[in-house]
Amino acid sequence: MIEIDGGEYIIEAFEIIKKLTDFNSFEGVRETFKSLAEKSEASGEQAKELFMSELPYVASLISSQEDFRVWADLWIKFNNLTTDYNRETIMSLFGKDPYTEEYILNWIKLQGGDPIYHFNFYLQLIEQNSRLALQILQGVLTAVRKGTVSVDLSEDEKMRILGFIKMTKGFNPYLYRVFVQEGEAPVAEFLALSEKILRDDLGPEVLVNYQAELKKRGYKQRGFNLAEEIILAVIQSVIPASGASFVKKGSVKRLFKQYLSAGDRRKDVPISLRGYSLGGGEIQRIEWHVMENEVLDEEGRVRDILLSLRYPEKEDFNEGNQQARQDKQLFIKELNGYIQNKNEDTRAKALKAFYRYVRHNDLLREKIEQIQLGDYTSFNLLEQLFLDKDNLSVLLQEILTQDIDPELLTQKGTDTIRNAEAVKGQIERIWSNPQLDEDQRNIALERVLARFDRQNIEMVLLPLLTENLSLSEAVSDILSGELRRKISVNKLIREFFEEPIKIIQAEKAKFESKVDEEKIRLTFRAVKSVPYGLWGLCAGVCVANDIKMWQDPNFYLLAMIDETANQAVGFIHLYQTEINGEKVLTVPGIEPSTEFLGQVDAKTIYPMIEGALREIAQKAGYTAIYLPTSEKILSNRVDINRIAKRKGYKRIILKKNIRWNHKPSPYPFKEVYEIPLEAPMQDKIIDSAVEEPDNAQLSNTPGGIDLSSGKLHLKVQENSSDIDFSLGSLKDLQSIQVNGILPVIINIAPVTNLPLLLGLSQDSIEEPISKL
Repeated sequence: MIEIDGGEYIIEAFEIIKKLTDFNSFEGVRETFKSLAEKSEASGEQAKELFMSELPYVASLISSQEDFRVWADLWIKFNNLTTDYNRETIMSLFGKDPYTEEYILNWIKLQGGDPIYHFNFYLQLIEQNSRLALQILQGVLTAVRKGTVSVDLSEDEKMRILGFIKMTKGFNPYLYRVFVQEGEAPVAEFLALSEKILRDDLGPEVLVNYQAELKKRGYKQRGFNLAEEIILAVIQSVIPASGASFVKKGSVKRLFKQYLSAGDRRKDVPISLRGYSLGGGEIQRIEWHVMENEVLDEEGRVRDILLSLRYPEKEDFNEGNQQARQDKQLFIKELNGYIQNKNEDTRAKALKAFYRYVRHNDLLREKIEQIQLGDYTSFNLLEQLFLDKDNLSVLLQEILTQDIDPELLTQKGTDTIRNAEAVKGQIERIWSNPQLDEDQRNIALERVLARFDRQNIEMVLLPLLTENLSLSEAVSDILSGELRRKISVNKLIREFFEEPIKIIQAEKAKFESKVDEEKIRLTFRAVKSVPYGLWGLCAGVCVANDIKMWQDPNFYLLAMIDETANQAVGFIHLYQTEINGEKVLTVPGIEPSTEFLGQVDAKTIYPMIEGALREIAQKAGYTAIYLPTSEKILSNRVDINRIAKRKGYKRIILKKNIRWNHKPSPYPFKEVYEIPLEAPMQDKIIDSAVEEPDNAQLSNTPGGIDLSSGKLHLKVQENSSDIDFSLGSLKDLQSIQVNGILPVIINIAPVTNLPLLLGLSQDSIEEPISKL
């Protein structure tokens, strides 16, 4: 803890606090606070932050030098428990109530409570719940203002709050009211719904009737649907929203009502899949730690990115329309400059202007509030803002397509023709295509040629076209005009975000994973009940509010369920369709939550996902499983995209687009990976090897390979049952007739005791194996 010296420093600070209290004005003494902080070398920057930010929240509570010392120590402890990334957001919870115009701690004092005692407890909550501190503290302070938590805050009440947090994995003030008034039993009853939710057992009628029953039991409040709030609290305890969620928190109720009105869609799940747990298994939980000798964000570059994206609390967000327009125009200007002259300086200026512009987006603001840098998951969430197709990318894409001159988004070709014969063949096929008219042919030719340097085309390609005079003239005509190609918007976005992504990924690389003792039991379940309508919040996908897609009978979900935590931890979008008269399964989205991927290795869960999909295909009679090759559709998770690409799946171009969604815009796909209906043999061998451990590795002196005969299980999967692969038949090898195989001897090395090597006795083989 940073010490604050006594003497003149304390006296001068106290006098300032008195002036602040007397005149009820912080602005008048801001500069004095600043100079005061600069006088103390012992306190430095943290004291400056203390005087400039925190003390206004408790200024009216300070009437003595001792008060000042106590609150200074408390706020320094608060600073030590929080980070530069979450401090301002958590601190804002102690601001003025919009109705009473009182700071919460002063309001507690006016109600007869002890604000110091309260604040110490709040510090305890922050310390014990670092990841959920904001959500829990927000709920507790709401309960204090509403009187559900007494301002007296007895020791018993503190223990009750801590027990409730442990029981519910959070703090919902409405659920806590029931807990206070009726005890643990009704809350346990509500939480028991979680089992039915995860099993997909709650239809809309049951939910409506249960709400009505809760109202009859007294769970109602004038102008407020307490019963609905309780049900939503339970649903979100088992289908938790991710920090990467694309739906505003205030829209959850509206979204829930829309899915409720969509009716019972569970019948869309093939009957052969309903009620079953599919695939899965145990996986090791991992924890991410900063590696030894690594300092996280030492230069503050990630912190600068996050703070640039965070809307300043001192500015009125609701009165920022004019400022938003000004910031947009500034960004358009800087982006124009970057496109015309790409270098580090123009990109830095454009990025700075971009951050100022996008932080006016209220949905982005909610996501930024979830990020509290310091742990691996938060770096992941920040990275997703730049990598996911529907976060910062979509805001940049809107500007590029709507506000930038299209002429700026073209450029002269610069590529060199490396295979002239291949390019010649390509343009000859275009020229001879009978389905294209003259204009279409010229447009297609221009698109091919626009990639290359004009001089290179004239020197390398034109001489090869002399035999086809009409084609040669057409190419020459194209070269006589201004040959330009469109700049790929997606490529431009990737280039624009390259620097911040590198900065974030460099910090992520400072973490190492360590295996936790706890294992996760992961299962999969095909679902489509009303509670699962909130899947988009958990998966963090932009199609979360696509009600029309939800009503499509061909669409359903595969929930990823962590049975250890009793929570859904991600979802896989399934869309069945018919191709060439056969029923096939397409998978337009594999979306484990960002938080879950911070607890496990994606490489361990991907084979489980494949296994669950194969089981679905087998049970429901699908003849193929297709995964879109487009990264925008395949997954919002970078790790999942990377693994899928490396699997070596067969790529197929379908005869027609698969149209599966509607909002926020359609994402049709035609090119797909084909996931084999049977696991490759090497996967089966790996699975089989896991069943029986290798004694050579597990012995006290590990090393080598255990080739004892009891461990050599060879299975025949063909109909050739008359071939004997047992080791005892080695004596007959010389007499086996094998036609059509020409052996090639690469090297000969003597084996003096093969039976012993294979774990057999010398007597079990009649003739010397060396004859082989």
